Amino acid sequence: MVSHSAHTVIDPQQERDPPPLPTVVVFPHEKLSSNEAWIQHPPDIYHEYAKVNKPSDLTSEHLQALNLEIQEDVALEDFVPPTVDGLKHLPPQEWGKRAYSAPNSRRNSAASYEIFAHDRYPLLSNGHHAPELDTYVKFVNELYCDTDDGFRAIGRQKPRPGQKTPSLTHYRKFWGVLDTVSTYWDSSMDHYFEGTTRPELTRNKSSFLQKFHVGHHKHHVTPPTTPPKASMKRYRGRRTDTGSNMPDHIRSDCIRNFIEPVASAFHCTIAVPRKGPQVKVKNMLVPVTQSVIVWRNPQDKAQKNNGVLEGPLLGIQCRGSTHFSISDQASTSDAAREIGGLLLLAQERAREGKVKEVPGLGKWYTSKPRWGGGPGGEFGDGDKNKQSVKSSIKTSNTSSSAGGMVSLLYRPSEELIWKQLKPSVGLWEQNMTYLAVGKERGSQYDNVFMISALFHHIAIVKLTVHPLYLEWLNEGTVPKTTPDNTWFSPVIHRTRWYDLFTPEDRAEAMRGLWGVFSYMMRAGPAARRPMLGERQRSEIAHKFNFRKTKHEVAQEDDLDPPRSQSLY
Repeated sequence: MVSHSAHTVIDPQQERDPPPLPTVVVFPHEKLSSNEAWIQHPPDIYHEYAKVNKPSDLTSEHLQALNLEIQEDVALEDFVPPTVDGLKHLPPQEWGKRAYSAPNSRRNSAASYEIFAHDRYPLLSNGHHAPELDTYVKFVNELYCDTDDGFRAIGRQKPRPGQKTPSLTHYRKFWGVLDTVSTYWDSSMDHYFEGTTRPELTRNKSSFLQKFHVGHHKHHVTPPTTPPKASMKRYRGRRTDTGSNMPDHIRSDCIRNFIEPVASAFHCTIAVPRKGPQVKVKNMLVPVTQSVIVWRNPQDKAQKNNGVLEGPLLGIQCRGSTHFSISDQASTSDAAREIGGLLLLAQERAREGKVKEVPGLGKWYTSKPRWGGGPGGEFGDGDKNKQSVKSSIKTSNTSSSAGGMVSLLYRPSEELIWKQLKPSVGLWEQNMTYLAVGKERGSQYDNVFMISALFHHIAIVKLTVHPLYLEWLNEGTVPKTTPDNTWFSPVIHRTRWYDLFTPEDRAEAMRGLWGVFSYMMRAGPAARRPMLGERQRSEIAHKFNFRKTKHEVAQEDDLDPPRSQSLY
């Protein structure tokens, strides 16, 4: 990950040369719907996708062959499903507003903590405690601050008159990269105008005259002339370039730093894929896009120290496409990338409890030595080849019996490496325990979540898929008997696109992320901590130096919702 710790302070009010015009933000508009008649004549998806040589070859027919349904602009309340026992994992929307309206008020903090203390305080599925409400309030306060105030705090500039410098702790890295993103995308302060003078041209002309003697015939040159009041375009604003020219790694770093505080609060790790992400379609591997993946930290400390991760829990896909208004092909390609990332996560989560597939294991071509013939042996000289291989094997046996230090220094020859027969490494990553983290017990369907990023916006995407559909994708065969008649129609839900330059959208996107992590990292009912008693609740209230009146306690008891309906 590229560091953006050094920030270039840009004064939006400073006059300078105009950058290119801003990139128009138009979101992809690919519409997909499932067909019930698909099961009667399922397509040969292997041969359909084998004809695709480049992304521009993809058409809507390729996506329709998958029989997917896309539902857009889904509300967060309908997006994060409740658990079987009725617990809701999405924090109430009014918490963020109340926290920001009085961020330093102990009364609001205590009241919020009391609401949190009324309900169950769970353990996570890896044995850690769930984050407290104080952490959520801090996150909201850092994201809900004004965008210009956040940039001033990162650039160590003085705050605006009447404003205080916001405290940026958990999201400081995010604000630093967002400041860089604003130099490409933030067109809210763009002001183009006509200028009449250009001081640097005047300085260049005077230095030119001092350097050369205009009256001397040997060095006679004509100085540059500029009309004294030439009309030229000038600019005031935050941008220095257009959004389509922004490098992809800046967007990836911005989204990663936006998600990392919430992932750390739920004891998860964000890691880059160690192998090229590929979706398996029968015997064909289709490359897909996957920026980073969120994994769950194991409960065993020894495994955690060895770098073992569990999951995947959540995917993050950042795409740099910007020209969706020019042609429909861009929307089709973008939808294919998003669907490919979701199917990859679904296939990895479906590996739970399965044996690792090693390509070529037990085959003759990975166990039987052979040589196709030809003069000179395998390396051009048969006798020398046999002697070098025998010496390498002898050196290997001597090194292993001598001790550990000598064996570490041993380096096999190229001939010995070439003669070794072993199967391929396969698609499974090392030190990864594939688990369907967060899958509802007793349910055949799996909910796969992914963060989709375009421009300076993010959206949360969810794929609800049946294991029979993944089996059809891997093997290409339709099961004869099916317990569910809707297994062949996966559904993709997508929230609206949240603008990271808008405080309300930043806080709302973080609220959705918090709900997704709380849902995916939940533990069983037996692992939940019992409700706090009256004594513990009074100690919490005393911690904030706040004492409620009898009238306030009576009002809260009347408005208190049933405890079984909300996790918070």
